[in-house]
Amino acid sequence: MEPIRLALEVGWIAEGDSPRRVEPALFALLGGVQRAGKLTEATERAGVSYRHGWELLRRWSGILGEPLVTLERGRGARLTELGERLLALHTRVEAHLAPALQRATGEIEEELRSLRERDGDQLRLYASHDLILNQLVDHLRGPSGLSLEARFVGSLHGLMALAKGHCDVAGIHLPEGELGRALGTSYRGWLDPHHHRLIRFVTRTQGLIVAPGNPLGLTGVADIAERGAHFVNRQRGSGTRLALDRLLEEAGLDPQRIEGYYVEEFTHLAVAAAVAGGMADVGLGEEGAARMLELDFVPLFRERYYLVVREQDLADERLVRLRQELAGPNLSRLLSRMKGYEGSGAGDVLPAEEVLPGSP
Repeated sequence: MEPIRLALEVGWIAEGDSPRRVEPALFALLGGVQRAGKLTEATERAGVSYRHGWELLRRWSGILGEPLVTLERGRGARLTELGERLLALHTRVEAHLAPALQRATGEIEEELRSLRERDGDQLRLYASHDLILNQLVDHLRGPSGLSLEARFVGSLHGLMALAKGHCDVAGIHLPEGELGRALGTSYRGWLDPHHHRLIRFVTRTQGLIVAPGNPLGLTGVADIAERGAHFVNRQRGSGTRLALDRLLEEAGLDPQRIEGYYVEEFTHLAVAAAVAGGMADVGLGEEGAARMLELDFVPLFRERYYLVVREQDLADERLVRLRQELAGPNLSRLLSRMKGYEGSGAGDVLPAEEVLPGSP
């Protein structure tokens, strides 16, 4: 019996006398116009014909009362202010709701599988959010992939879930150098060198996600407070939040001086979307998230991402297949399309004490 696969999506409906559902292709078209500046290329990106794309833009411009795109001879296509705002709002909503939808999808699939008595073959992953991991999970959950339940939580919460037996794999990230050694103390209480092993995943770059041109000239966390920039944070328990708090401590800054410190998002893409939509001036996150939304990025540190497992489970066929995927061409292909990542050694197994010296 094939495993159950579901997908939950955000739907936009224009209410009125005759409610109309906004076609997802409309947002794909707007994004294509923003990136390519040509309607022909935008329709190709959206997977619709030129005629259908033009009709879609014309119809929704009429419904909304203003043009979404302007066409100029010799200058291609560009978004109007309404088109730009609509696309930014869509990006922010998608990024904000994606973790909740993913969790709900996993819970529904798990419930349906339990009704069909298919509980024993599922690999449960509780991981800190990562753009490449998110894409890899989608691949692995395909028809020929692993039976995988993935939930994106903070690094600490993932380790706690693994220690309590609530998951099979926990995804954590740790900065290189002194910052990583300082943050390692937060993880040590949940890592047992006699029972846990770490699987290399990727190395990525984190830093300040800012608007194009970096209008406030931000170069580090101290500038955020000094220049009154509005910040958007990650949730408590996330590795990125732990890194920020350590950086603030090293700079001698009270978090209370950071405007927006208590405004939280649950993914890197949601942080980037808040900056892209003008809801914040800056956030701390992955370079890949900034590049996806065509924002500027100020690198602050590199970090290694690991998948933590129990040593006794390494021979499990599901984990063997997962390690093969990490060392194979699918991960390499994903990494080649995303800036700020490097994947050497992916799939290698390391003892906990090698990554976190002093683990109990």
